[in-house]
Order: sequence, then C-alpha cells, then structure tokens
Amino acid sequence: GDGDGDGDGDGDGDGGGEPEEPEPYDPVVAAVYNQVDGEWELIHVNEAVPNDWVALFDTTNPAEGEAEPDVDYGSDGMRIEFPIDASLALVAVPILDDIETEPLEVFGMILGNPEAGYIADQGTAVVGIIDDECSFELAVDSVETAENGGSLSVQVSRTGGVVNPVLIEYDVTDGTAQNTADYLKGAGRVMFEAGQETAVIVVPIIDDIEMEGLETFELNLTAAIVSLDIALEGSATLGELVSVQVTIIDDEMPGGVDPGFKLKGGVNGPVFSILVDQDERILLGGDFTRVGGVNYGYVSRLHPDGYVDSSFNIGTGLDDIVRSLGVQPDRKPIPGGRYTFVDGNAVLSVSRLNADGVYDNTFTIGAGVEGEVFAVAVQSDGGIVIGGDFRKVAGEAAKNIARLNPDGTLDTTFAVGTGADKPIRDIAIQPDGKLVVVGEFGIVAGGSFGKVGRLNPDGSVDTEFTSGMGANGIVHAVSVQQDGGIIIAGEFTTVDNKDYPYVARLEPNGILDEEWGGAAVGINGAVFDVATLLDGKVIIGGEFTEINGYSRNSYARLHYNGELDRNFDPGEGANGPVFSVELQPDGNILFGGQFTQVGEYEQNNITRVFGGEQFALGRVEFRAPRIEYGEGATTYELKVIRSGKVQEPVTVQYKTVGGTAKEGEDFTAATGDITFDKGEREATISISLLDDELAEGTESFTVELTSDAEGIDLGGRTSVEVVVIDNESSASLDQLAYEVRESDGEIVLAVSRYGGLGEGSTVNYTLNAITATADEDYSAAATGVLTFAPGAGSASLIIGIVDDLIEEPTEQLAVTLSGPSGGLTLVGELTTTVTILDNDQPVPGLTTFEAGLLPPDSGWSSSGSKPWYAQTGEVYEGSYAMRSGKITDAQESILVVERESGAGTGSFFVKISSEQDWDYLEFAVNGRALAKWSGRVNWKKFEFPLQAGINRLEWRYRKDPSTFAGMDAAFIDNVILPEVPVIEPEPETEPTLAVVDIAAEGLRLSVTGDAASEYELQFSTDLKSWSTLANVVTDDTGNALYTDAASAETLAKETWAEAAGFYRAVLVVGDGGE
Repeated sequence: GDGDGDGDGDGDGDGGGEPEEPEPYDPVVAAVYNQVDGEWELIHVNEAVPNDWVALFDTTNPAEGEAEPDVDYGSDGMRIEFPIDASLALVAVPILDDIETEPLEVFGMILGNPEAGYIADQGTAVVGIIDDECSFELAVDSVETAENGGSLSVQVSRTGGVVNPVLIEYDVTDGTAQNTADYLKGAGRVMFEAGQETAVIVVPIIDDIEMEGLETFELNLTAAIVSLDIALEGSATLGELVSVQVTIIDDEMPGGVDPGFKLKGGVNGPVFSILVDQDERILLGGDFTRVGGVNYGYVSRLHPDGYVDSSFNIGTGLDDIVRSLGVQPDRKPIPGGRYTFVDGNAVLSVSRLNADGVYDNTFTIGAGVEGEVFAVAVQSDGGIVIGGDFRKVAGEAAKNIARLNPDGTLDTTFAVGTGADKPIRDIAIQPDGKLVVVGEFGIVAGGSFGKVGRLNPDGSVDTEFTSGMGANGIVHAVSVQQDGGIIIAGEFTTVDNKDYPYVARLEPNGILDEEWGGAAVGINGAVFDVATLLDGKVIIGGEFTEINGYSRNSYARLHYNGELDRNFDPGEGANGPVFSVELQPDGNILFGGQFTQVGEYEQNNITRVFGGEQFALGRVEFRAPRIEYGEGATTYELKVIRSGKVQEPVTVQYKTVGGTAKEGEDFTAATGDITFDKGEREATISISLLDDELAEGTESFTVELTSDAEGIDLGGRTSVEVVVIDNESSASLDQLAYEVRESDGEIVLAVSRYGGLGEGSTVNYTLNAITATADEDYSAAATGVLTFAPGAGSASLIIGIVDDLIEEPTEQLAVTLSGPSGGLTLVGELTTTVTILDNDQPVPGLTTFEAGLLPPDSGWSSSGSKPWYAQTGEVYEGSYAMRSGKITDAQESILVVERESGAGTGSFFVKISSEQDWDYLEFAVNGRALAKWSGRVNWKKFEFPLQAGINRLEWRYRKDPSTFAGMDAAFIDNVILPEVPVIEPEPETEPTLAVVDIAAEGLRLSVTGDAASEYELQFSTDLKSWSTLANVVTDDTGNALYTDAASAETLAKETWAEAAGFYRAVLVVGDGGE
C-alpha cells in the first residue's frame, strides 16, 4: 500500500498520485557521543539530518573507513521505533573514547527493513569521529634574542585533535642569565582553547646597562592538562621538543660607552691624566677648572661610579696644568705638571695632597721643580720618580729625571748622573723595581738609548736592556705586560729601523718583538697612552682614525699579537684625541682627553667604556697563518693559542683540507679535538706528511678550526696554510702568459726550480713565432739553454723587443721548455705566450691597459703589499684589465695615477670580488674618498668630477686579517680623464678670439688684440643674426676674459649636438663706429 490509506501510492494521504522523490544530499555526521564514567553521553546532534519516519539502524556492514568496530564505536545495530504522530527519532551510537592520537576516523550507518513505507534516497550516512587526543611541542630548540629587543615570543604548537581546551604548564630555569635580573619568568602557563592550534609564551627580556656578554636560560614545557570531565586522562601529552635554550645577546658591547657612568656634564677642559687609587676612586688631572659642574682647579676625584667625590677638598685648587698623577700607599695623591700654587701655597710643578685633597705642607720639596713634570711613578717603598722637562729639583741640578724620598726631599743617591739629555715623557715600574723610561732623549744616566731605556732601581743603567736604534720619534707612553713584555706608544714610525708606526712591543730585554704588530696593523696617527690587560691585550688612546682599514676614532683594543681586536668596537669613537687610559678593577676602561662626544653620547673630555669580553670562552686561533715544511719531514706541529677569557675549559675541532697537496698522497688526513684546560693558553696538534719520489713542486693544504661551543670567538686565524716544499728537484714556468709594450725594450721570462737545489742543472728553451716576426718584432736566439747554478731557485730568459714606428695589431710568440738535465723534472705547462702590444696608436684621454701593464711614464704607479697588475681573466672590454695584487690577510694593494687633466667628468669601470663589509676597494681623488665597494660587484661604470690641473687618483684595495672570499680582488678598466684643453697659439699680428676653458659656469672666452682696446662680444646660431653679449676692454698686455653664463645650461647636456653656435668679437672705434 501507500502507507496513508488514500490509494495513490505517494504516502501523503491526499490521493494525488505518484510518490515524490526526496531531495538528495551528501552524507553528514548525525551525532557524536562520548563515554564518561562508563556511560554514553550525547555531546553533539546535527539538526540538519532529515526526519526519516520508519527505519532500522544497522552497522553490521560498515562503510570502508578507518574507524574500527568495537574499538572506536559500538557496532551493534538497533531498531528505531517511531511512535504515532512522531516524525523524529534520536539514535544513540556508542563512540568509544581512547587515548590514542588518531586522524579523523569514519564509519557507515545504513537504514533498512522498514516495517511500513520505504527507505528514501538518504538511506546511508557517514559518521566522522573527531579525535580529541593531541600533542604539544615547541617550534625550535634554540633561539637568540637581543637584550634591547623587548619581549621574546616562543611558539607552542598543537598536533592532533583540537576539540578540547588544554592548559600547558612551563618552567624557565636560569643559566648564565637570571630571572628578574635579565628576564622575567612569567606566569608559567598558557591556555589552548578548543580549536586553537598555536599559542605563544611571552618572556620579557630586561635591558640593563651592564656589559655581560652572551647569557642563556632555558624554557621547558612541563605538563599538558585537560579536564577529566570532557576527556580521558592522557588525551593531551607533550611531544619530543619541549625544551628551548634562549641566548640573550648583550647590547652593551666591549668598547661601547657605559651609560651608567654617573659624571654629569663631564670636565670643562682637557684631561691629561687619570689614576685609580687603592680605594678604587678616580683621580683626574689636566687643564680644567670644573668637574661635574663643581669647581676643581686642575685636580679632582670621582667615586668609582663617576659621581664627583665631594669629600675631596682642594680649596682654590692649583693654578695651572697637571700632566701626571701618582699616589702613595696611604692614598695621598702627587700631581705633577707646571703649576706654581696649590690652594694658595707656593710650590713648583710637584706637590702632595692628603687623602682628602687638602694640601700636605709636610711634603718638603723646597723650591720644587724648575720646569714641567710629565711623569710621576711611585715605588713600593713610597719613593717618587719624576720625569719631564726640567733642570732643577729642590734647588739641586737634576736634568729631566729625579727621585724624591717619600717625604718629598730629593734623593741624592739616585744614580742617574747628569740625567737625560731631552725630556722624559713616561715611566713604568717593573715588578723587580726596574724603571722603564721613555720620551725624547738619546742619553739617560750616561747610557745611550733611542727614546726608550731602562734603569735599575737605584737609577743606574740596566746594561741588559738593548733596544737597538730605538724609536725615530717621541715615545709618549710605556706599559709593562704581565709576561715582562714592554708596550711603547707615541709619534714614531720605526723602531730599530723597522716599520712599527706609533705602537710596538719590546721583549723583556728590550729587543723589538717582530712578531707583534708592525706596519700591517695600520694605525694612522699618534698614540698618546697605553694600558695592558692580563690576557695580553692592549688598550691604546691617541689621535688616530683608522686601524687596518677599520674606523677607530681615538681609542681601540689590540690582540695579544698586536692586531686589531674587532670585538672591541667603539662605534663612532671619540671626536677628539685621547691623552690618558686607565683600567678599573671591574675591567671597564676610563679615557681622558679633549673631546665632546664618544659614540652617540655627549662626553666632555672623560668617558668610561665597557671592557671585558663578548665571548665567555675567549678566542682560539692558530699562531701563524702560514707555515712551511720540507717534504722529507715525517710529522709537523702546529701551535693553537687561546686568548681573552680562559677561566673555563673549552674544546675545538680541527681538520685537514686538501689543496694542491692531496690527502693520502702528500699528507695523512686528520681530524680531532683540541681541549684547553682552565687557564691553558696553548696547544699543539701533529699532522703526518707523506714523502714520495715525484717532482711536484711546492704544494699546500690547510688545517681549519671549528667549534659549536657557545661563547667562543673564532674570528681570528682559524685556517693555516701548510706549504710542503718538494725534495725532488723540479722546474716550471712562472707564468703562462706575458705581455710587453714595444717601448719596454725587453722582457724577462722566469723559470723557477723547486725541491732539492744543491746541484746545478739546465733546461733547454725554444722560441717560436706566432704572429710576431723574429728580428722585426723581437730579438733572441731561436734556441738556447737556461742554467741553474747550485743553490739557485730561478733562471731567466731575456727577449729583446723591437720598438718600431709601424702601427700594428697585437703580436705574439711562444717559448717552450724541454730537455731538462739529469735529476731535474719539468712540471706543469711547458709553453708560455708573449704578447707584444703596439704603442703607436695612442687614444686621447683613455687608458685601457691593453699593453698588459701600467702605461709607462704616464703618472701611473702601484705600491702596497703587492702591486696591481694587468690580467686577462676579468676584463670589461678588450683583452686586459688591472687587478689588485694577490695580497693576504691584513694587506693592501694601491694603484695611483697622478697627472694633468682638464675640468669635467672622469670615469672608469670597476668590479669587486671580496668578503662583504670586511674587504673593500676605496677610490679617492686628491686625498678625498669618493666611493667604496665591497662584496660582489659586477662590472659597473663610476663617474666622478675633476678640476683642471694636476689630479691624483688612488684605488686602494684592503683585506681583513682573516677570511678569504671570492677572488679577494678588485678590477678596473677603461679609465677616462678629461683632456687638457688645447689652446692654439695666438698670431703675433692679428687679434684672436678663443675658448680657453670649459667650466661649470660656462665657456670662458679670451680676446687678444691691442692693449686697452674695447671689443663687443656677440653670439649667433646661424652666422646671420648676431646678438650682443657684453663689451670687454683688453688690459695692458692686450688680453681680456669673458664667461658666457648662458652657455652653462647647454654644456650640461650629455651631447653638444644641439649646441651649435658662433662667437665673434668686434672692435669698437670712436663715436660708436665699428
């Protein structure tokens, strides 16, 4: 039947005919149940499910899916009873909860076996079980954050089901960073709401003003908690990545200004001396009258934090400059300078104050010092050694150096004889009581010294001190290192006739330490004071702006070997000279001088900067960047050194890397660990060499250092080149291509011999013409023999070059080696090509280097560690371009052209292949830097303005002290300079009009005619219509000049094609006639 009794079969009871088809739709989730405490609880019903009126729910044949019967859901079917007049029935499907993390799982529902009516189209449905198990992890295991970067956000992610709210608990534990001092721990929990997949833990970072280096702490997820009212225990878990190490990068870096220094307003005049006394208070001396806004005449004292020490009472103060300060064991200061009064008491140049600053009238120096005192050094027994530019002390003759007893009386037993012939600038007392004196002298205590000498404690000459020729300029400062080394600084440029500008290190016996510093350090100005650190590093202050190509204004720190310590970064530095350097016990550094700004801070004549180390584990590097060994050696040793902070042990790794020397053929590959124990500063590694019977020439490989340790500085020499010198005799060409200009007259070809050089040997050569013609383009025997004398490492072949007047293309010949004598092997390419460049086609204004070398006699030159040279590998146009010399670490290569040019725009093409920001090419005109390039720069044109006259152009390529990158080179090509304007000679009898100069203001015209004659200058564009520009009158020599300002706009265009025009000068005669 139709179920409604009207017989029409549609079941709607209206007798209207055919049954209606139900609306089709996609299967949907009908309901979701959860098992709680053993009972099933309905947690979701889909109201959109249609109301089928009679049905049987059966799950005996579920649809294919991932849900498993009786594991994920109850699989028994059931009867659905619809009461009379009911159109909706609820079906309770048991969903079985577990604590497994699973994807969305589905099973099928089927309606069947209706007792009345029929099953419509929607007879099946798919039920999706949304998993509520989930896992929580951190996004990263380590993170760095800047101290001044605000709060740190650490992301936590949820995987799996997101239906339940979950509370995540976490903990933060101190490392070197501490809660409340460096960061704030926070709430310790973060909430995930239902549906939320990620959350963020926020840790506030505290920005302080302490120099702390890198600090760390650790954040750990500890628990994932979900309410048991909605889920099973264990449904929320933590994953594998639950810990993150946080590194705080300090923004107070070594060398930066310490904003915590409390002196406000600074000092109102230069500070020449700073001294920290036994109570850590800071004594100042100089040419000032106010300190921190308080009146202090030339001497003052500060608390360790920079506040003015108001307990230091000097009354009216001193009346003139204080150059140096000493302090006796009882904290009584001794100022030295050129003053005449102290708080109204007459005393010359040296006096003593009580610890509270009051003038000490028990210091009985009598008439004082007749002259100026530059240095005051207090000995352990309270005796006072003074140095300066003076003639008498306490009325007695004493020239430039003397010793006072602790009570101020002159010590007549101080055996310096007639003293020093010229002023003494500084005195340092060694632990053994000996006195190192520096200054301007050549003789002190009867001994000859070149501005650096040493005396015994009694004043006699220390004959064990041998400083050779000494320094060639004033030595302003000296400091003794912990190992006995002596650092000197001043205005000198050589020490013992060797290039050591401004700062040098002497061995304890006075001999120059040639492994420390030197010209390569590249300090460009005088150094006035030094301080030495326990780790061997040196603080310098002076009047310089650059060290090794890096900006360092007035102060810097040097490594134990004299190289610039780039981790000590002063930023913009001081804007004036630094005269005094003093260390505080906490490692911070005081500078006094004549400046108003340091970094970005206003600092009047005194400042404090952070000392210490950025790297908590110090610096590890090889002692030398290159070392040579003979092939016959079985093993060799390399020294690895550690500097800076060495209070904790550290381990680094090393490995060999093949080069022209091959692993397994020339050396045994090696890797390993190098461990420095606490306080240890040196370690040794051994590598095995392999000897063979092959003639290979000199070969090399490298050994590299690496480490993953936090807080270690690997910015130094972390790679050493090991050069293996062959012990089998071999020979090869030095170059595979040569270039020579016709005008050079000859070319020298070098053949080098390697390995065993004890015996003499020979090799044959042959010349073969390619496009050059023998006797017309070159002259040399077609064949010959090169002879190596015993012990000689090279031999040369000279080929004459014929300079003709014929315009020719580039021509070539080849030279080939053959037939070595017994015991000698030829290696590498055996043929080299010689290219002859014609010199009969000069191009005005353009230098192309197509001759293969710098144009001779044209103002071009090259200097530096290695000269620039012409090469064919990298060119902009043609066959050749100039390349900077093949320099190594901390070297430079300089190219210069100095010659006359016209006014206008010069240009050249440039290419750079170097380490970004560390190695660079600088271009300057007449000493003024116009451009700097670094990194990788492809060929580009650079233009620059030039004034008429002699101009000096300089290209300076500089390399940093360590890493190689790219080709480590700069290239230039096609240099164009404006030509000097050609001024045609004036006719002797006829008046002339000429353009004599082209300037930014316009064309300058010269009228030459009769003396005191008036001319009218006119202009035309077509030689028909003329307009008057001006009237000019010639001088007594018959000359007059005029600048056409209207022409400037036209001349500024890149082409003059539109600028056609004509000038004429018309002689004006009496009564306006022409």
